[in-house]
Amino acid sequence: MAQAPENQDAPPDAVKRHGCHTAPRSWYRGHTMCRSIKTLRRDNDPATDDEVRAAALQFVRKVSGYRTPSRRNAPAFDGAVDEISAASRRLLDALNAVHEGGSA
Repeated sequence: MAQAPENQDAPPDAVKRHGCHTAPRSWYRGHTMCRSIKTLRRDNDPATDDEVRAAALQFVRKVSGYRTPSRRNAPAFDGAVDEISAASRRLLDALNAVHEGGSA
């Protein structure tokens, strides 16, 4: 079995080189899940609302440490996803408006 790194806060070298899926399982205990959030700003293909919401969901999962919240925490979790989705959409719309205006 692979050894956990000496510095528990630092990812193993394999993670730094190859991404999260190559790290020893022992390193993940006590660490949040490793997921990539896609870049949503694209020149000719604007992000869909579903893509924005999926990215917000991944972010809230990462921050909260929950894949699925308990019933008691669901309103806070879902509210955070809604707020981050809305903020992300505003950001993307503003960046696209600046890009289209030629000021970026």
